[in-house]
Amino acid sequence: MYLMRIMDACSRRILEYSMSDSMDTQIFIDCLDKARSTRGKVLMSDTIYHSDYGSQYTSSELREMLRLSKFSHSMGTVGDRWGLV
Repeated sequence: MYLMRIMDACSRRILEYSMSDSMDTQIFIDCLDKARSTRGKVLMSDTIYHSDYGSQYTSSELREMLRLSKFSHSMGTVGDRWGLV
């Protein structure tokens, strides 16, 4: 079981989460969809989505959804685990 969560980095509040049997792009898209529909204006166009370089985060589907949502996509340095702490 995999858990995806979207957290506000300032308040450290979990805004939304999704669970799945597989860690693929769909779990991230589902979580973003749920967050956008339930949180409304909490997720504004200046939202920054930070991730590592996993294939599920760099997929064209997720990147397109972030673009359509007007979210910025931030990624840490390759091999640097501190970017997601």
